[in-house]
This record gives sequence, structure tokens and C-alpha cells, in this order.
Amino acid sequence: MRTLLDTCIGVALAASFLLAAAPGLAVDEHGGHHEASETMRTRAASETLGGLWRAVKAQEEELDNLIKAKDLGKVHHVAFAIRDLVAAMPEKSGQLSAEQQAKLKSNVKYIATVAERLDAAGDASNQSAAETGFKQLQSLLGTIEGLYPPEALK
Repeated sequence: MRTLLDTCIGVALAASFLLAAAPGLAVDEHGGHHEASETMRTRAASETLGGLWRAVKAQEEELDNLIKAKDLGKVHHVAFAIRDLVAAMPEKSGQLSAEQQAKLKSNVKYIATVAERLDAAGDASNQSAAETGFKQLQSLLGTIEGLYPPEALK
């Protein structure tokens, strides 16, 4: 009897570890599930600052296409991918001055806010808000790009 109980507990623990480690779904603060695997794959492929920036620009283009196509249901995936990629930039930006680092970190926080707004706009099917949020995001990305020498982001 004891062996059967130990086996059941072991199986339950193994299953819980496997489910906790499953990379496919992330739960946001609203209780919704968002695909995290794309962000993880993009980030894993972007180990350098230049790689991160290329991934950000690719996601920015995808977001632009989604908004132009009025496919707002997918906006949150891309907005959160951009947020996550940009959030990884400060740790790879040792060449920036302390002032530039502070500006970068401030913009990273604001991009997270804009990503939340884009998520809300997509959930509400609010095309105008999505367009406004995308313009804000583009402006912030331009500001971030301006912090670096051109060769740093290639």
C-alpha cells in the first residue's frame, strides 16, 4: 500500500513539474493565456544586442501589418514580444553611459505600458487606440535606437 501511495505522489509531482515547465502558455495578470513560446524562441535567438534589435524591428513590422489588416486579436502577442525583447536590452548595453542607461530603462518601462495599452486596444477591437499605441511604440523605439551608435544595433 505504501509503495502505491509513493508511486502516485511521485507521478503527481512529476506531472506538476512538467506542466509548470511547459513553455507554450503564459498567464497574464488578467488571467488570460498568451502564447509565450514565440517570445521565448525570438529571445533565445537574440543573444546579442544586435540580434535583439533585429528581432524588435521584425516584431514591429509584424505589429504594423496586423494593425493595418485590422487583425487586432493578435496584437497582444506581438506587443508583449516587443516588450520582452526590449526589456532584455539594458543588460546587453554596457557601452552606454549612465545617463543613456537611465533613459533606456525609462523607455523600457514605458514600452511595457504601451504594450498593455495595445493589448487592451486589441481586446476591445479598438482600431484607433491600436494605431495610436503603435505610433507611441514607434516613437519610443526610435528614441531607444538614438541612444546607440549605429553599429551597435547591427
